[in-house]
Amino acid sequence: VALGAGDVVPPFASLLLPENSPDRFGPPQVHRLAERHTVIEGKLGRFQALAKFPKLNFALSQIGLIGLLLGLIVRQRIRCIRAEDPLYNGAFALLLARLTRLPAIIGVWATMGRHRKRVGQSTMPRLFRSVEQEEKVERFVLKHADRVLVGNVDNRTYVLEQGASPERTAIFRVGNAIDPSHFQPLSQRPSGQSDLEELKIHSLDRVLICVARLEPVKKVDDAIKAT
Repeated sequence: VALGAGDVVPPFASLLLPENSPDRFGPPQVHRLAERHTVIEGKLGRFQALAKFPKLNFALSQIGLIGLLLGLIVRQRIRCIRAEDPLYNGAFALLLARLTRLPAIIGVWATMGRHRKRVGQSTMPRLFRSVEQEEKVERFVLKHADRVLVGNVDNRTYVLEQGASPERTAIFRVGNAIDPSHFQPLSQRPSGQSDLEELKIHSLDRVLICVARLEPVKKVDDAIKAT
């Protein structure tokens, strides 16, 4: 979830930590990375002593996070709230937006219905126990969002089918984050050889680049096996 232009909020950033890790619990953590970029991480549970009561602990953690964010929104004069999926993040952003009377902007960069159909389960199975439950949340968020951003025409068709308003849906192409040189003919592109040499890469016979967190959920080992 993003607040304005610089505050990024993962509602439960400790989800992927080991079950016995004390870092799964506690108050939200604030990391100021730059003057206009702050990350506020929510925890899976508020108190380690309540680890045997995960649902209650999770609820207490999220309530504390909401309280922190409401104060931040007022102090920093935040003008919009944005989430990058129409599921839990979207519902969280929508709740904050309604409590503060700010516009909620929801980004949709994939057709999640296809993913659910392909794998036969919800996209977030630890949060939504059934496909039907997840679909209800998705439709609710898209229907009530003040603006829905999508990456392409296919994504737009999908969100409209899920109840998003055509008047409040806009295509925001992901390609705008790609360096312009990639759209030039190969012969006109900069070689990048100096960058490779700086990384001590002198041959392109076999080079693997994978940008991801080193966690099982990112399946970095799949990239290695594919080579």
